[in-house]
Amino acid sequence: KYLFAAVMLALLMARFAAEAERLAAVLRELDARKASLKTATRIGLLSDTHGLLRPEALEFLRGSDFIVHAGDIGDAGVLEALRALAPVTAVRGNNDRDGWARAIAETEAL
Repeated sequence: KYLFAAVMLALLMARFAAEAERLAAVLRELDARKASLKTATRIGLLSDTHGLLRPEALEFLRGSDFIVHAGDIGDAGVLEALRALAPVTAVRGNNDRDGWARAIAETEAL
């Protein structure tokens, strides 16, 4: 009676050890895959700055992987400040008429 219980316990322990090792291998594989996956891309979007880039907007955009300015920039300095944070794509708005704005397209494809 005790011998049977001891054998069953040993078999169960061996099975659980094998399952635990299999689970550990699966977790190691998942960790390896997770490390190779690209994380989400954060895109900052703004428009109508009209030459004024508020500190709150800069702080919100900090950490963006890419920034899109959708027009009415108002001043080339706005784009310079944004480029200090991340790559920028900008389009010219109807108020962007000065010489600096001529180099900015009216439309862009992303």
